[in-house]
Amino acid sequence: MKRLGLLSVIAAIALMTQGCTKAQDISQIKQYDRTVNMVNVSGVNKKVSNYSINVATTTNIADTVDKIAQQLLATMKHKEIGSVAITSFVDLHKLNKTTHFGRVMGESFFNALNKRGVNVMDFRGQKALSINADGEFFLSRNVKKLNSPIENAYVLVGTYSKIAEGVIINSRIIDNANGKVIASSRVVFHSSDCRLFENCPVPKPEPIVPVRTINIVTDGCSTEECPCHSSAGNCSPLDGYFTPGHKH
Repeated sequence: MKRLGLLSVIAAIALMTQGCTKAQDISQIKQYDRTVNMVNVSGVNKKVSNYSINVATTTNIADTVDKIAQQLLATMKHKEIGSVAITSFVDLHKLNKTTHFGRVMGESFFNALNKRGVNVMDFRGQKALSINADGEFFLSRNVKKLNSPIENAYVLVGTYSKIAEGVIINSRIIDNANGKVIASSRVVFHSSDCRLFENCPVPKPEPIVPVRTINIVTDGCSTEECPCHSSAGNCSPLDGYFTPGHKH
């Protein structure tokens, strides 16, 4: 019994230590993000967090794509690789969700990698051309219309996450057979345009001003002669009533 009691105490201390370590790690991460440094971005000194130190920085999407492509080729372990499928860049905290920014980033790498000699492929091609009143189409996101399986060896994936000075973008080319990373990149995109990331604050609706109204009631003689309340029977306008026989 004493031994069991001792083991319980040791286990409790270990759990408490682990909890403190996790809390300390989270605190360090938050502090790391808050640390402010000065870096030169496109000729302008800007305050940035530690995430931007020794990391390529950009201020527009074209330069962002170009620098990522350069890094991917520079770090590629195998120069002769098979076809690379391109995917949309996704929110790091929601890997099944993308935005306008993520779709544009993915689409841009068809050109950025292809012109550098990488064998890229677009798996969104349908089994046939489709035509309707709006135009002619071949690309689709309807899985039932796509060829499957497809010949492919590698996949380009990318994630982005909001930081103090903009967005940190991590991308890599992965071997789809074993998950090994054969090329990687990291870039900080200095942008706070909420339209790109579809996270603009929703404006508060204008308060609805109630329509002023007034009730319409009957005085009891709208279509009849108004009653004469004089005891003498001869109503006069001076009495505040209409003269008998007067029609409204």
